[in-house]
Amino acid sequence: MNVEHIRVTFIHVSGTNISTIEDMVPLNLTSEQCIARPSLRTFLPKLPADQIWLLSIRRTNKTLFPTQTLAEAGVQEFDTIFLSTWTRSQARPLRVFLCHSSKDKPVVRDLYHRLSADYFDPWLDEEKLIPGQDWDLEIKKAVRSSDAAIVCLSRSSVSKTGYIRKEVRMALDVADELPEGTIFLIPLKLENCKIQERLLRLHWVNYFEEDGYQRLKRALQTRAQALGLLTGTEIPANLGDGIFSGEQNLLLDALMRKLQSK
Repeated sequence: MNVEHIRVTFIHVSGTNISTIEDMVPLNLTSEQCIARPSLRTFLPKLPADQIWLLSIRRTNKTLFPTQTLAEAGVQEFDTIFLSTWTRSQARPLRVFLCHSSKDKPVVRDLYHRLSADYFDPWLDEEKLIPGQDWDLEIKKAVRSSDAAIVCLSRSSVSKTGYIRKEVRMALDVADELPEGTIFLIPLKLENCKIQERLLRLHWVNYFEEDGYQRLKRALQTRAQALGLLTGTEIPANLGDGIFSGEQNLLLDALMRKLQSK
């Protein structure tokens, strides 16, 4: 199978030292696979075990997730890509628990795949549970370890008694332990329906509206930013070992003019 290769320039900044290397890279490589290539491994200093390199596209000011391919991130021929260091704990995706009724499984399954494609880590029972596990125990652990919980609401789930109400109670208990104002529990209306009384104080999202998913995504990104986690949208591409100083920016401007004149 023929895989498209493109030429890009990688840039690493440390103090007033700016290092660059041009490379032909396959578009189907993930960020972590790209960094593992011998050409970059010999170019970059070795990091402590708790840190990793991430790629940031200067043209779009977006940072790639470790498992995101260059094609998925929209990397183009002759792009300049900065290399920045992050701790491994920061580079993980936001963990999101999906609380739902079994009757809403098809739409929740679609939501799971949309969130996964946007590099969140959603927890859905049919995807995460493996045969032989105590499902009740695993669900409790998943709620406790999540960074956010989405309560999927429909006319069916609002009127239903049973496990979904237990999941909502567990999520509310976790939310009560967090600082006031923390975004944790997000009511998501899959259709026009009533809201459970204990959720009325929380602003909800109408998933069935045209901008519903984007509004949900913004709420999750806000939560990720509050936790210092990677979201891929708010991280400036001009990062080396920190925010650039005036002297570094002057050097970078000169370098970028040189690269553009090639």
